[in-house]
Amino acid sequence: MDFADDLALLDHTHEALQDMTNRLHGLGKKVGLRISNRKTKTMTVGKQHFMPPITVDNQNIKNVHKFQYLGNYMAKDGDV
Repeated sequence: MDFADDLALLDHTHEALQDMTNRLHGLGKKVGLRISNRKTKTMTVGKQHFMPPITVDNQNIKNVHKFQYLGNYMAKDGDV
């Protein structure tokens, strides 16, 4: 999903998501952009199992069960 300043990172493993987040954070800093910990959320879709939090600058990103995107809610069970 991309709209204005919204971006979704998707992968099957925590390690890959953390790596993508780190790379996005590093590249953004090079051009004066930053990831807002206050506005950024994570969500695991499908089978639920424990996943450590994704971090930016050693700060945990909040994990949610649903979020609103362009007027629609997306849920961790894949429902929209």
